[in-house]
Amino acid sequence: MVFQIKDIQTYNPVVVKRKFEKLGLVAELEISDTASFNSALEKFQTQFVKNANPTEDDFLAENNHEKSLTNEKLMMILLGEYMIKSWNADKDGVQLEPNYQNLKLVTANYKSDEDLLEIMADLFGIAQEMLQEFREKSTAKTAAAAATKKKPLRSSPGIKKAVK
Repeated sequence: MVFQIKDIQTYNPVVVKRKFEKLGLVAELEISDTASFNSALEKFQTQFVKNANPTEDDFLAENNHEKSLTNEKLMMILLGEYMIKSWNADKDGVQLEPNYQNLKLVTANYKSDEDLLEIMADLFGIAQEMLQEFREKSTAKTAAAAATKKKPLRSSPGIKKAVK
């Protein structure tokens, strides 16, 4: 006797992909609803909101140092660690792994400030588009799951309700 399984729904993650080409940099960007990305995105949004509502203490000299998080650094971390899946960046013929530190290295190698600003503005713009599309797809997926009609249970406790 063979045990057959029916109606298994496979997990379909929400995925958003883009290709980026600008001033010699070619990159494949992708986000999907993995646990690590969702956790990072939640932390990113919390910090971003905090930075959007600055307090007087945020501008004091002792609170502004190399390690302080700005929105630009947050976006570069999100891009480098979670969004860039592959790129054409190498150092001495060795392919660089896409991550935040290497993204900083790549951006530091642009000779003019105009080129750097153009690259970063375009990367940030694409990232915002991707995040917006990701949010819309995630919301639609959640709404579709909530609207799915559930089948009633075939078993019952065996108690009949009295008809009035």
